[in-house]
Amino acid sequence: MTVQSGFLQEQGESSLRDRSLETTGAEFVALSCLAGAYAISEGFLGPASYDSVNFYGPMALMAILARGAWRMLRLNSANIWAPLVWFRVSTIVYFGFGQIAPFIMNDASLLYLNKYYAPQPQEILKLNLLVAFGVIAVFLGAQIYAKIAPPRFQQMMATPQKHAQSMRRTGLLLLFIGGAIKYLYVFPQAMGWTTDVLPGAVAMLSSLSLAGIYLLTLWALSIRNWLALFFISIFVIVEMTSGLLLFIKAETMLPLIVYLIAILSQKASVQRFLFAAASLVFLFMFLVPIASTGRIEVIRRSPERSQVSIAERLDIIWDAVTAPEQFGEEQGSLLRISYMSVATFAIARYDAGQPATTLDLVWVIFIPRFIWPEKPILDIGKSFSTEYSGILRENAVAPGIFADLYCNMGWYSLAFLVMPFGLLFAHFSRFAQKIMYKAQYTYMPILFLMMRWGLSVDNAALGLLGSVIQIFALQALLMIIERVRLNISARGVSIHGAR
Repeated sequence: MTVQSGFLQEQGESSLRDRSLETTGAEFVALSCLAGAYAISEGFLGPASYDSVNFYGPMALMAILARGAWRMLRLNSANIWAPLVWFRVSTIVYFGFGQIAPFIMNDASLLYLNKYYAPQPQEILKLNLLVAFGVIAVFLGAQIYAKIAPPRFQQMMATPQKHAQSMRRTGLLLLFIGGAIKYLYVFPQAMGWTTDVLPGAVAMLSSLSLAGIYLLTLWALSIRNWLALFFISIFVIVEMTSGLLLFIKAETMLPLIVYLIAILSQKASVQRFLFAAASLVFLFMFLVPIASTGRIEVIRRSPERSQVSIAERLDIIWDAVTAPEQFGEEQGSLLRISYMSVATFAIARYDAGQPATTLDLVWVIFIPRFIWPEKPILDIGKSFSTEYSGILRENAVAPGIFADLYCNMGWYSLAFLVMPFGLLFAHFSRFAQKIMYKAQYTYMPILFLMMRWGLSVDNAALGLLGSVIQIFALQALLMIIERVRLNISARGVSIHGAR
């Protein structure tokens, strides 16, 4: 089965009839029935039903969300960039399969997962209920946006030739700018070679290289330039290697993700989707033990990080791959995707009359660092990790957006905080459609930030809000760049015409 790709083809159909961002009535009914099953289990069936419901409920959630994601892609292949699709994917991973993981992991892993807080079945049931209602709230917000703010643009696609030229020019520019910022500033700072801290607005421009990878891969495939595709593939490997040396899973996986998205954009089919999914699952399972072991080893060998050379980091990676038993029997890939313990801890904390106050700091993220040079670094994840474990911790932990907001405001957060996130998911998804329809590749870096934002359901609320500000700031900057480019092009046309 092949999904029509509108990225490189002419389309004259109006996007006003596009309903791919709307949630179907069947999906709402299915999610409501799931939430009802959780409520019935707690209120009527009692403890004897908790384990079964906590196992099969997340499986049902995964099926519902996967079907919704496939529907969005089937109706409109431009939705491959829609944060609503990636929200579904990340919820499947972290609060679908992640809730099942404790049932299938070994004893050593389960002991490690519950080291600081061992949730009871009833607490797990409440978390599952919160996730179900949270997903419904997000979809309700998205539904409201889709109904009251229909698209204002038409599917006026450029010709494949113009697409290819634009992709090559813009891709090379973005690859150069993003690569320069990353390997001259961001990577050395992350390795501990320099103590200079770039403003967040500048550091985030390193993601431009991801946009370059996507555009150049799609360009090479569209014109069948296999030599160019070979060199792009080499750069993807370099990007993944740099992320691996930093022991950061996201930095390692994102280059491959955008590379695979480009392949799917050129021709989307079930076979390609399955291949891409299998590749990413394999890479994730391979990376988790390396990343977790690597970060611990780097801190153990040198708290300042600067004394851990590239050769030592390669030794750590080699040891993690060839002799994983020396680092314990824990199944890192399953532990990484399970937020059961930390999320239930956050919920229990609120229920015990100790609500979080992290949202009191929301005003700080709206002040740019160039205006407030002494702006504090909000280590919300480290603070929560310390509270969760009871000891001072250097690693950052978040309970996920649903439990984090519940910990601040309880059930009221679903209406007043989670639903507005649904509005943003739909707004950004509509923007992604517009960019792909109009081939405005100058804005591609925003799509990558939006994709990462959609994948951040495991983050804290302040982290997501901070990313929203970065997205709008980058959008404003790129709007200025696009207008300057159009003015220059118009002047060039006028001069040429005068001649």
